[in-house]
Amino acid sequence: MLPRKERYILNYSNNKIVGYKLLDYMLPELSNYKEIIKRLLKDNYLRISDTKESIAYLTIPDLKEILRIKKLKLTGRKSELLDRIFENFSDDELETYVKDRRYILTELGAEELKKHPPDGYYDVPKFDTETLIKNIIQEDVPSTVNINKKWYQKSWGIGILLLCVFPVGAYLLWKYGEFNVKTKKILTGIFAVIFLIMMFNSGNDSQKSTQENIAQVEQQAPIQEEKKEIPPQVQSVMDSTNVDEAEAEKIVSILQQCGAGDFTITNSGNTTDGKTYEISSGGKVLALALLANNALGDVKYDGQVLYNSKTNAVEHTISDIDASKQKAEEQARQQAVTQTQEATTNTQATSTAVRDETYVGSAQSDKFHHPGCRWARKIKSGNLITFNSREEAINAGYSPCGTCNP
Repeated sequence: MLPRKERYILNYSNNKIVGYKLLDYMLPELSNYKEIIKRLLKDNYLRISDTKESIAYLTIPDLKEILRIKKLKLTGRKSELLDRIFENFSDDELETYVKDRRYILTELGAEELKKHPPDGYYDVPKFDTETLIKNIIQEDVPSTVNINKKWYQKSWGIGILLLCVFPVGAYLLWKYGEFNVKTKKILTGIFAVIFLIMMFNSGNDSQKSTQENIAQVEQQAPIQEEKKEIPPQVQSVMDSTNVDEAEAEKIVSILQQCGAGDFTITNSGNTTDGKTYEISSGGKVLALALLANNALGDVKYDGQVLYNSKTNAVEHTISDIDASKQKAEEQARQQAVTQTQEATTNTQATSTAVRDETYVGSAQSDKFHHPGCRWARKIKSGNLITFNSREEAINAGYSPCGTCNP
């Protein structure tokens, strides 16, 4: 039979990670526990777990990560996952995923504790080999084995995702989190509340930002309207006369209708009715415009020079000019018709004289006519052929008209 301390350390060390540290409150009476463990190992009461036994201590998520490496099936109980791993992985391959070994009772150690249970030091649960094996194989035992998890499978990564992208973090928490169900429920609830608060505040901030943007646009709209580009000619009129933009546009429009492209406006003096301005283009005065109360006076035009009602020049309104232009165009058309008619008459007279004085023939007939023949006058001008003599007509292949043959 082993001494009492050794029996206690034997029972306490079972399933503990190799190199574990004894709790502080136990050290006063068991300060030499490391030496005791060495003796137990040497005397074959304890042994260190092999690779497969160490893998059996991993949690189900850890086991699934190993199965994913070879794209194996991930469903089933823990015992089924372990069987699948042991069938498809060698000990050398599994060695990569084992960072910690555990102390395991040998048959000799189990028999010793069965015959002489430890007592007298601490309240240690009675050793039960069958329950221990069942817990290892069928239940999730917290694992301290590092199997090179990805960052989103680790607790700190899951925490970040729970805070930043709650739905993703919640999924990973339940899939990879090394917590019991109750803890997972609590964490899910806490982060769900935080997520909803952040969403609510974000919505309020977005709405507030939108309202501020609308208000800013409304405030800037008048400014942008004031900054619209004014045509150079309109701006020149505004600068010269101090009229507003609408009146300046009116002046420019009248000048453009009168054919004035480039122009200048200068103040020619003040009258009782308002200010008079000279409107010039190419060194020529086009108008004397009266501006009273910052509004354009009566500006008139005679085709060459603009005048207002205050000048002594002959006054013709733009509508008068349009009527004059129409009249001139009508007179031009009439003159063209008259000239055409006169030309036709002259042509006809010439043609008649030709028919009465020479031998003529038709391009559509083989007959020729003597001068003065009544049939010669019926030949169209376009078909008329003249001959200098009777012989010339005969030589051209024409024969005399029977009616006018002398």
